[in-house]
Amino acid sequence: MTAPGHYHFTWRVFPHLDLMQMSGLLTGVMALVRDGLVTLSFEPMDSVPDLPYSALEFTLRKPGSGESRRVVWEFYDRSDRLADSGLGFAEVYFKRQMAPATRALPQAAGVRPLGLTVPGFSLGAFRLVAAALRRTLSSREIRRHRSGPALVRECLSQLVDWARAPHPDSALRRSTDSKEARIVFQPRLWAQSGDRPEPAYEEANADRIRLVGELRSAFPGEDRIGLVHGAAADQLAPSLRLARRVSMEEHRRQLRGSTIAVNCTGLSGSVGWKFAEYLAAGTAVVSPPIETILPEPIQPEVHYLPYTTAEECVAQCRRLMDEPGLAARMGETNRSYYLRWVHPPAHVRSLFQRAFDPETA
Repeated sequence: MTAPGHYHFTWRVFPHLDLMQMSGLLTGVMALVRDGLVTLSFEPMDSVPDLPYSALEFTLRKPGSGESRRVVWEFYDRSDRLADSGLGFAEVYFKRQMAPATRALPQAAGVRPLGLTVPGFSLGAFRLVAAALRRTLSSREIRRHRSGPALVRECLSQLVDWARAPHPDSALRRSTDSKEARIVFQPRLWAQSGDRPEPAYEEANADRIRLVGELRSAFPGEDRIGLVHGAAADQLAPSLRLARRVSMEEHRRQLRGSTIAVNCTGLSGSVGWKFAEYLAAGTAVVSPPIETILPEPIQPEVHYLPYTTAEECVAQCRRLMDEPGLAARMGETNRSYYLRWVHPPAHVRSLFQRAFDPETA
């Protein structure tokens, strides 16, 4: 039963969970449960699509009126794809990587931007996933579609990486953090799969190698600039790797103590979760132009300085180094944006409210 004044969240648990992508919003849901603003239940899926997709499907009941909506939060990195299963279920479909390419799709009417998300492990989200998984395994349809042991193995393999991640709040700058005029940029390279090289991977890797090289040449004392350790970096550009492996928790500490962070786009032009970490840490950001559509726009010269070439990136970093007042103002603006639109409890509350608003994409 839904308590008066409480949203009720009924999760149709899908047999494919992207725990890192979903973890921030799951943390937000459980924070609202803890605060007595949301109650929970689970509903087995009555049908399972052949192709799994990374999303949360749920029914949301509004406080007071009891009005309900069927809602999807979808986490694809591709802006030019929508999930048929989600479209068939949802009355309100929120897409993380929404862009002009999304609006061009014939079935995109009414699709809304999900916004930026920040990942991390929290005990509340873990308990929610565990309860959801138990309920999922009781679904005859899901057992028919996918064996219970296979589903458990997949979740356990993801849990290893997820459990190593710090809480989403570890990204948020604290009053005790002191900032230095430092630059943080630590991209990873994409490993090729199969015998045939993927042009998108090759292009993205070449861009990141070029950018790290230019930044290191321009700022030789910056040891927070370098490629993340991994097989692709070991093979393609070992001299540009970071001096040592840096955990997510340490990376966030570095951001909280630095004034500038450099962003690069994902394979399909997506905005990754590092951008959300930059906002949380209160850094000024240098980034390629942001095309992702967000509930509240991220604006050039307000939230970030844009670049399209490695040389422009270096110039924008120098500008922020030479104008510490600009870097400080941009950092404060970004932290405020994070608290309003990305911090998990605030983000979930906003998404719940927007599910009942008559807005259009």
